[in-house]
Amino acid sequence: WPDSLPGSGINLRHVDCDGNGQVNVADTFAIHQNWGRMTPLTPFLPPAVVDLRSNQLQISIQSDTLTGGQPTTLDVILTGDADQLATAYGAAFSLKYEGLTLSDVEVTFLDSWLGTLHQDLLAVSRHLPDSNRIDISLTRLNQQDTTGSGPICRVHFLPGEVFSNTGQFTFEDITLINAAGEPLPITATTHEYVLVDQSTSTQANRSMAAIKIFPNPATDQLFVDLSQLRSTARTFQVVDVLGRLAHRGELTLNGSNTLIDVRQLEPGVYHLSLLDRSGEVVGLARFVTDRW
Repeated sequence: WPDSLPGSGINLRHVDCDGNGQVNVADTFAIHQNWGRMTPLTPFLPPAVVDLRSNQLQISIQSDTLTGGQPTTLDVILTGDADQLATAYGAAFSLKYEGLTLSDVEVTFLDSWLGTLHQDLLAVSRHLPDSNRIDISLTRLNQQDTTGSGPICRVHFLPGEVFSNTGQFTFEDITLINAAGEPLPITATTHEYVLVDQSTSTQANRSMAAIKIFPNPATDQLFVDLSQLRSTARTFQVVDVLGRLAHRGELTLNGSNTLIDVRQLEPGVYHLSLLDRSGEVVGLARFVTDRW
């Protein structure tokens, strides 16, 4: 191709991942298809320089106690040295976890200070449960660095089987670049947590069941399969990732199925709870609403 990436000098033909002659969001599909495949090529970016004065990746989580079966959200924060502003164009890293299994992993970028998803920000993520790892990558699209501090993405998950009393989240394979494709110095923190097996939590938690929902992401209506519930659900509640009530109502049953109208919800991640006649939670699910 006649053009190359500034700074690195890599020809744009190598950025066209699906080989259709265009560089756009569709290239992420080819990335997902080839995720984890090894090639004899040598990456053009050298490892990020370790510098105590560098930018820093951090984790912020509402509770340091993770309970099996309880939906959890953590923020991945990018900040400058001594809580100053960071300047960057893109970031890629792996988030490792230990001591438990994770399910229903969803990474969202709605509040990222690096940019607005589907406008000036491109992001991909992949959960690799066999490696206890979540790979995350995001980059701006306008060839201009931006400055900020705070969350660049949120990771939503459901803790599963617990293997030990404690564990930790760690970052690996971190790359931070500027608009010229040059690596920026960056360090990362480790976040420790306490693990509680679901079997040691309350009887209400033991009576809950995961419920099947689709489509996810949802735009207008959410189809809910109630066939796995241990008791009859009568009402529902929807809360956002901050625990704020966003929607509630009575369920209109059609056999073992029901529909919930989600058109009034803002784009984001939500937790759905189904309650029986006595108000006990009998089913849980997490879903995303999207309008793009």
